[in-house]
Amino acid sequence: MYLEEKSNFIKKTFSGWKELGEALILLKVWARLRSSIYVHDCLNGFLISIIVSYLVAKNKINRDMMPMGIFRATLKFIETHPLWKHGLYFPMSDQSASSKGNEQLNSLTRFNLAFRISSVAYPELQDEVALTLRCLEKCRYGGFEEIFTTKIDNAAKYDYCIRLNLKGNSEVYSLGFCLDEECWRVYEQDVHSLLNQGLTDRAKFIRVIWRNTYSDFNVENGLSALDSEPLFVGISVSSVEKAFRVVDIGPNAEKKDEALMFRKFWGEKAELRRFQDGKIAESTVWESKQGTRHLILKRIIEFLLGRHLSLSKKDIVPVVDQLDFCLLHDGKDPVSHSAKLLGTFEELSKRLRSIEDVPLKISSVQPLDS
Repeated sequence: MYLEEKSNFIKKTFSGWKELGEALILLKVWARLRSSIYVHDCLNGFLISIIVSYLVAKNKINRDMMPMGIFRATLKFIETHPLWKHGLYFPMSDQSASSKGNEQLNSLTRFNLAFRISSVAYPELQDEVALTLRCLEKCRYGGFEEIFTTKIDNAAKYDYCIRLNLKGNSEVYSLGFCLDEECWRVYEQDVHSLLNQGLTDRAKFIRVIWRNTYSDFNVENGLSALDSEPLFVGISVSSVEKAFRVVDIGPNAEKKDEALMFRKFWGEKAELRRFQDGKIAESTVWESKQGTRHLILKRIIEFLLGRHLSLSKKDIVPVVDQLDFCLLHDGKDPVSHSAKLLGTFEELSKRLRSIEDVPLKISSVQPLDS
Protein backbone atom coordinates (compact mmCIF):
# COMPACT_ATOMS: atom_id res chain seq x y z
CA MET A 1 0.00 0.00 0.00
CA TYR A 2 2.84 2.41 0.86
CA LEU A 3 5.45 0.88 -1.45
CA GLU A 4 5.62 3.78 -3.92
CA GLU A 5 5.75 6.34 -1.13
CA LYS A 6 8.58 4.56 0.66
CA SER A 7 10.49 4.01 -2.57
CA ASN A 8 10.45 7.74 -3.19
CA PHE A 9 11.55 8.33 0.40
CA ILE A 10 14.51 5.97 -0.08
CA LYS A 11 15.54 7.65 -3.35
CA LYS A 12 15.45 11.04 -1.67
CA THR A 13 17.51 9.81 1.28
CA PHE A 14 20.26 8.27 -0.86
CA SER A 15 20.37 11.00 -3.51
CA GLY A 16 23.78 12.68 -3.64
CA TRP A 17 25.17 10.73 -0.67
CA LYS A 18 27.99 8.53 -1.97
CA GLU A 19 29.05 7.04 1.38
CA LEU A 20 25.49 6.00 2.21
CA GLY A 21 25.12 4.24 -1.13
CA GLU A 22 28.42 2.40 -0.64
CA ALA A 23 27.36 1.33 2.85
CA LEU A 24 24.08 0.00 1.44
CA ILE A 25 26.01 -2.09 -1.08
CA LEU A 26 28.14 -3.53 1.73
CA LEU A 27 25.04 -4.41 3.74
CA LYS A 28 23.34 -6.10 0.80
CA VAL A 29 26.48 -8.08 -0.06
CA TRP A 30 26.79 -9.14 3.59
CA ALA A 31 23.17 -10.32 3.70
CA ARG A 32 23.21 -12.08 0.32
CA LEU A 33 26.24 -14.15 1.36
CA ARG A 34 24.26 -15.58 4.29
CA SER A 35 21.58 -17.98 3.10
CA SER A 36 19.96 -18.31 6.53
CA ILE A 37 18.99 -14.62 6.79
CA TYR A 38 18.45 -13.54 3.17
CA VAL A 39 15.10 -15.33 2.86
CA HIS A 40 11.40 -14.54 2.73
CA ASP A 41 10.90 -14.17 6.50
CA CYS A 42 14.04 -12.17 7.28
CA LEU A 43 16.07 -9.62 5.31
CA ASN A 44 15.81 -8.46 1.71
CA GLY A 45 17.29 -5.55 -0.22
CA PHE A 46 14.27 -3.28 0.20
CA LEU A 47 14.11 -3.80 3.95
CA ILE A 48 17.83 -3.09 4.32
CA SER A 49 17.33 0.18 2.42
CA ILE A 50 14.41 1.06 4.70
CA ILE A 51 16.48 0.40 7.83
CA VAL A 52 19.31 2.64 6.62
CA SER A 53 16.83 5.38 5.66
CA TYR A 54 15.19 5.10 9.07
CA LEU A 55 18.56 5.55 10.81
CA VAL A 56 19.24 8.63 8.70
CA ALA A 57 15.84 10.07 9.60
CA LYS A 58 16.53 9.44 13.29
CA ASN A 59 20.01 11.05 13.04
CA LYS A 60 21.73 7.76 13.89
CA ILE A 61 23.66 8.11 10.63
CA ASN A 62 25.17 11.41 9.48
CA ARG A 63 27.25 12.69 6.58
CA ASP A 64 30.46 12.62 8.61
CA MET A 65 30.41 8.82 8.73
CA MET A 66 32.34 6.59 6.35
CA PRO A 67 30.75 3.52 4.68
CA MET A 68 32.16 1.05 7.23
CA GLY A 69 30.95 3.25 10.07
CA ILE A 70 27.45 3.25 8.58
CA PHE A 71 27.68 -0.52 8.10
CA ARG A 72 28.61 -1.02 11.74
CA ALA A 73 25.91 1.37 13.02
CA THR A 74 23.23 -0.45 11.02
CA LEU A 75 24.27 -3.83 12.38
CA LYS A 76 24.26 -2.54 15.94
CA PHE A 77 20.73 -1.19 15.39
CA ILE A 78 19.55 -4.55 14.08
CA GLU A 79 21.08 -6.28 17.08
CA THR A 80 19.83 -4.02 19.86
CA HIS A 81 17.10 -1.55 18.89
CA PRO A 82 13.66 -2.35 20.41
CA LEU A 83 11.85 -1.05 17.31
CA TRP A 84 13.34 -3.94 15.40
CA LYS A 85 11.87 -6.57 17.66
CA HIS A 86 8.44 -4.94 17.67
CA GLY A 87 8.40 -3.81 14.06
CA LEU A 88 9.68 -0.94 11.94
CA TYR A 89 7.28 1.95 11.39
CA PHE A 90 7.22 5.05 9.22
CA PRO A 91 4.54 7.77 9.14
CA MET A 92 2.17 8.52 6.29
CA SER A 93 3.39 11.16 3.88
CA ASP A 94 0.74 13.69 4.89
CA GLN A 95 1.90 13.68 8.50
CA SER A 96 3.97 16.60 9.61
CA ALA A 97 7.70 16.46 10.09
CA SER A 98 9.75 18.51 12.49
CA SER A 99 11.81 21.47 11.43
CA LYS A 100 14.91 19.32 11.57
CA GLY A 101 13.42 16.92 9.04
CA ASN A 102 13.02 14.00 11.42
CA GLU A 103 10.16 11.61 10.63
CA GLN A 104 7.45 11.45 13.30
CA LEU A 105 5.89 8.15 14.39
CA ASN A 106 2.13 8.19 14.70
CA SER A 107 0.61 5.32 16.66
CA LEU A 108 -2.76 5.71 14.91
CA THR A 109 -1.63 5.23 11.32
CA ARG A 110 1.38 2.95 11.18
CA PHE A 111 2.53 0.26 8.80
CA ASN A 112 5.10 -2.27 9.96
CA LEU A 113 7.66 -2.50 7.17
CA ALA A 114 9.35 -5.43 8.93
CA PHE A 115 6.14 -7.46 9.08
CA ARG A 116 7.67 -10.38 7.19
CA ILE A 117 10.34 -11.02 9.83
CA SER A 118 9.32 -14.03 11.88
CA SER A 119 10.02 -14.88 15.49
CA VAL A 120 12.10 -17.81 14.24
CA ALA A 121 14.26 -15.76 11.88
CA TYR A 122 14.91 -12.88 14.28
CA PRO A 123 17.14 -14.75 16.80
CA GLU A 124 19.24 -16.14 13.95
CA LEU A 125 19.59 -12.65 12.49
CA GLN A 126 20.72 -11.33 15.86
CA ASP A 127 23.23 -14.16 16.17
CA GLU A 128 24.62 -13.54 12.67
CA VAL A 129 24.94 -9.81 13.38
CA ALA A 130 26.75 -10.52 16.67
CA LEU A 131 29.20 -12.81 14.86
CA THR A 132 29.84 -10.14 12.22
CA LEU A 133 30.44 -7.40 14.79
CA ARG A 134 32.83 -9.70 16.63
CA CYS A 135 34.63 -10.43 13.38
CA LEU A 136 35.03 -6.69 12.73
CA GLU A 137 36.86 -6.42 16.04
CA LYS A 138 38.87 -9.64 16.11
CA CYS A 139 39.66 -10.72 12.55
CA ARG A 140 42.62 -9.60 10.48
CA TYR A 141 42.08 -6.52 8.29
CA GLY A 142 38.75 -5.89 9.95
CA GLY A 143 37.39 -9.21 8.75
CA PHE A 144 36.85 -7.96 5.19
CA GLU A 145 37.41 -11.36 3.58
CA GLU A 146 35.28 -13.24 6.13
CA ILE A 147 32.42 -10.73 6.01
CA PHE A 148 32.22 -9.64 2.37
CA THR A 149 33.74 -12.44 0.25
CA THR A 150 32.94 -15.68 2.09
CA LYS A 151 29.70 -17.45 1.20
CA ILE A 152 27.96 -18.93 4.25
CA ASP A 153 25.38 -21.24 2.78
CA ASN A 154 23.18 -23.65 4.68
CA ALA A 155 25.73 -26.47 4.63
CA ALA A 156 28.31 -24.23 6.31
CA LYS A 157 25.84 -22.66 8.73
CA TYR A 158 24.08 -25.70 10.18
CA ASP A 159 25.32 -28.88 11.87
CA TYR A 160 22.47 -30.96 10.43
CA CYS A 161 20.77 -30.42 7.07
CA ILE A 162 17.59 -32.28 6.09
CA ARG A 163 15.46 -32.04 2.97
CA LEU A 164 11.84 -33.14 2.95
CA ASN A 165 10.39 -34.22 -0.39
CA LEU A 166 6.77 -33.08 -0.26
CA LYS A 167 5.82 -33.11 -3.93
CA GLY A 168 2.20 -34.18 -4.22
CA ASN A 169 1.73 -34.25 -0.44
CA SER A 170 -1.93 -33.39 0.12
CA GLU A 171 -1.31 -32.35 3.74
CA VAL A 172 0.56 -29.26 2.56
CA TYR A 173 -2.48 -27.92 0.72
CA SER A 174 -5.16 -29.09 3.16
CA LEU A 175 -5.67 -25.54 4.43
CA GLY A 176 -6.01 -24.08 0.94
CA PHE A 177 -4.31 -21.09 -0.69
CA CYS A 178 -6.56 -18.24 0.48
CA LEU A 179 -4.87 -17.46 3.80
CA ASP A 180 -3.06 -14.52 5.39
CA GLU A 181 0.01 -16.73 5.02
CA GLU A 182 0.44 -19.16 2.16
CA CYS A 183 -0.27 -22.80 2.99
CA TRP A 184 3.36 -23.80 2.43
CA ARG A 185 4.43 -21.20 5.02
CA VAL A 186 1.93 -22.69 7.47
CA TYR A 187 3.51 -26.09 6.83
CA GLU A 188 6.93 -24.61 7.57
CA GLN A 189 5.62 -23.46 10.94
CA ASP A 190 4.14 -26.89 11.66
CA VAL A 191 7.45 -28.63 10.96
CA HIS A 192 9.38 -26.08 13.03
CA SER A 193 6.99 -26.33 15.98
CA LEU A 194 7.18 -30.13 15.92
CA LEU A 195 10.99 -30.27 15.83
CA ASN A 196 11.34 -27.51 18.39
CA GLN A 197 9.19 -29.46 20.84
CA GLY A 198 10.92 -32.76 20.16
CA LEU A 199 14.56 -31.66 20.12
CA THR A 200 14.23 -29.37 23.19
CA ASP A 201 17.66 -28.14 24.35
CA ARG A 202 19.55 -30.27 21.83
CA ALA A 203 19.09 -27.54 19.19
CA LYS A 204 20.23 -23.93 19.39
CA PHE A 205 18.52 -22.95 16.12
CA ILE A 206 16.03 -24.76 13.91
CA ARG A 207 15.40 -23.27 10.48
CA VAL A 208 12.65 -24.51 8.17
CA ILE A 209 12.65 -22.87 4.73
CA TRP A 210 10.80 -23.72 1.57
CA ARG A 211 12.22 -22.16 -1.54
CA ASN A 212 9.09 -22.23 -3.64
CA THR A 213 10.48 -21.30 -7.02
CA TYR A 214 13.56 -22.15 -9.00
CA SER A 215 15.54 -19.74 -11.18
CA ASP A 216 13.65 -20.42 -14.44
CA PHE A 217 10.19 -20.54 -12.84
CA ASN A 218 7.43 -19.21 -15.11
CA VAL A 219 4.41 -17.81 -13.28
CA GLU A 220 2.21 -18.78 -16.23
CA ASN A 221 2.69 -22.42 -15.25
CA GLY A 222 0.58 -21.78 -12.16
CA LEU A 223 0.93 -22.72 -8.51
CA SER A 224 1.26 -26.43 -9.20
CA ALA A 225 5.01 -26.02 -9.69
CA LEU A 226 5.58 -24.61 -6.22
CA ASP A 227 6.00 -27.97 -4.48
CA SER A 228 8.74 -29.27 -6.78
CA GLU A 229 11.49 -27.96 -4.49
CA PRO A 230 12.15 -29.87 -1.23
CA LEU A 231 11.58 -28.28 2.16
CA PHE A 232 14.89 -27.49 3.86
CA VAL A 233 15.49 -28.01 7.58
CA GLY A 234 18.71 -26.71 9.14
CA ILE A 235 19.68 -27.41 12.75
CA SER A 236 22.47 -25.87 14.82
CA VAL A 237 23.14 -27.93 17.94
CA SER A 238 23.50 -26.22 21.31
CA SER A 239 26.39 -28.51 22.28
CA VAL A 240 27.78 -31.91 21.30
CA GLU A 241 26.99 -33.31 24.74
CA LYS A 242 23.31 -32.37 24.48
CA ALA A 243 22.97 -33.41 20.84
CA PHE A 244 24.47 -36.86 21.54
CA ARG A 245 22.47 -37.43 24.72
CA VAL A 246 20.97 -40.93 24.90
CA VAL A 247 18.17 -40.28 27.42
CA ASP A 248 15.69 -37.40 27.50
CA ILE A 249 13.98 -36.98 30.86
CA GLY A 250 10.36 -35.86 30.77
CA PRO A 251 7.87 -34.90 33.48
CA ASN A 252 7.59 -36.67 36.85
CA ALA A 253 5.11 -39.51 37.08
CA GLU A 254 3.11 -37.53 39.67
CA LYS A 255 2.31 -34.84 37.13
CA LYS A 256 -0.46 -36.77 35.43
CA ASP A 257 -1.48 -34.18 32.81
CA GLU A 258 2.08 -33.43 31.70
CA ALA A 259 2.96 -37.12 31.64
CA LEU A 260 -0.11 -37.84 29.49
CA MET A 261 0.87 -35.11 27.01
CA PHE A 262 4.43 -36.48 26.91
CA ARG A 263 3.18 -39.99 26.11
CA LYS A 264 0.78 -38.64 23.49
CA PHE A 265 3.62 -36.78 21.78
CA TRP A 266 6.21 -39.59 21.87
CA GLY A 267 3.90 -42.59 21.56
CA GLU A 268 5.71 -45.93 21.81
CA LYS A 269 9.07 -44.23 22.46
CA ALA A 270 7.88 -42.93 25.85
CA GLU A 271 8.66 -45.10 28.85
CA LEU A 272 8.55 -44.72 32.63
CA ARG A 273 11.99 -45.01 34.25
CA ARG A 274 13.51 -44.81 37.69
CA PHE A 275 16.76 -42.84 37.77
CA GLN A 276 19.73 -43.09 40.12
CA ASP A 277 18.54 -40.20 42.28
CA GLY A 278 15.28 -42.06 42.93
CA LYS A 279 13.26 -39.91 40.54
CA ILE A 280 10.54 -41.65 38.56
CA ALA A 281 9.80 -39.85 35.30
CA GLU A 282 8.67 -40.28 31.73
CA SER A 283 11.58 -40.50 29.31
CA THR A 284 12.72 -41.42 25.84
CA VAL A 285 15.79 -43.58 25.25
CA TRP A 286 17.86 -43.59 22.05
CA GLU A 287 20.25 -46.49 22.53
CA SER A 288 23.35 -46.01 20.42
CA LYS A 289 26.97 -47.10 20.23
CA GLN A 290 29.67 -44.54 20.88
CA GLY A 291 30.52 -44.23 17.20
CA THR A 292 26.93 -43.60 16.10
CA ARG A 293 25.85 -41.01 18.67
CA HIS A 294 25.83 -38.39 15.92
CA LEU A 295 22.87 -40.22 14.38
CA ILE A 296 20.62 -39.80 17.43
CA LEU A 297 19.33 -36.46 16.17
CA LYS A 298 18.58 -38.02 12.79
CA ARG A 299 16.61 -40.84 14.44
CA ILE A 300 14.59 -38.39 16.54
CA ILE A 301 13.72 -36.28 13.50
CA GLU A 302 12.69 -39.28 11.40
CA PHE A 303 10.53 -40.58 14.25
CA LEU A 304 8.78 -37.24 14.84
CA LEU A 305 8.12 -36.53 11.16
CA GLY A 306 6.85 -40.06 10.62
CA ARG A 307 4.60 -40.09 13.68
CA HIS A 308 3.07 -36.61 13.44
CA LEU A 309 3.29 -35.72 9.72
CA SER A 310 3.12 -39.23 8.22
CA LEU A 311 6.33 -38.76 6.23
CA SER A 312 8.15 -41.90 5.15
CA LYS A 313 11.92 -42.26 5.53
CA LYS A 314 12.39 -42.14 1.76
CA ASP A 315 10.96 -38.60 1.79
CA ILE A 316 13.34 -37.52 4.58
CA VAL A 317 16.86 -36.93 3.28
CA PRO A 318 19.30 -36.03 6.09
CA VAL A 319 22.88 -35.04 5.28
CA VAL A 320 24.67 -36.61 8.22
CA ASP A 321 26.07 -40.12 7.69
CA GLN A 322 26.83 -40.37 3.98
CA LEU A 323 30.63 -40.38 4.55
CA ASP A 324 30.73 -42.48 7.70
CA PHE A 325 32.16 -45.40 5.72
CA CYS A 326 35.40 -43.42 5.34
CA LEU A 327 35.96 -43.69 9.09
CA LEU A 328 35.70 -47.48 9.23
CA HIS A 329 38.82 -49.58 9.79
CA ASP A 330 38.58 -53.09 8.34
CA GLY A 331 34.84 -52.61 8.17
CA LYS A 332 34.56 -51.72 11.87
CA ASP A 333 34.11 -48.47 13.72
CA PRO A 334 37.40 -47.71 15.53
CA VAL A 335 35.68 -45.50 18.12
CA SER A 336 33.57 -48.34 19.50
CA HIS A 337 36.70 -50.49 19.96
CA SER A 338 38.71 -47.78 21.70
CA ALA A 339 36.40 -47.15 24.67
CA LYS A 340 38.64 -49.12 27.03
CA LEU A 341 41.73 -47.33 25.73
CA LEU A 342 40.10 -43.93 26.23
CA GLY A 343 39.03 -44.91 29.72
CA THR A 344 42.60 -45.88 30.56
CA PHE A 345 43.86 -42.59 29.16
CA GLU A 346 41.37 -40.62 31.26
CA GLU A 347 42.51 -42.45 34.40
CA LEU A 348 46.16 -41.78 33.54
CA SER A 349 45.41 -38.08 32.92
CA LYS A 350 43.62 -37.80 36.26
CA ARG A 351 46.53 -39.35 38.15
CA LEU A 352 49.14 -37.19 36.39
CA ARG A 353 47.20 -34.01 37.17
CA SER A 354 46.90 -35.03 40.81
CA ILE A 355 50.67 -35.30 41.34
CA GLU A 356 51.74 -32.62 43.82
CA ASP A 357 55.48 -33.15 44.40
CA VAL A 358 56.71 -31.88 41.00
CA PRO A 359 58.24 -28.44 40.26
CA LEU A 360 55.56 -27.57 37.72
CA LYS A 361 52.03 -28.88 38.19
CA ILE A 362 50.61 -30.81 35.21
CA SER A 363 47.53 -28.95 34.00
CA SER A 364 46.52 -31.08 31.01
CA VAL A 365 47.43 -34.24 29.15
CA GLN A 366 46.83 -34.71 25.42
CA PRO A 367 46.90 -38.00 23.48
CA LEU A 368 49.24 -38.05 20.48
CA ASP A 369 49.38 -40.52 17.61
CA SER A 370 52.69 -42.37 17.43
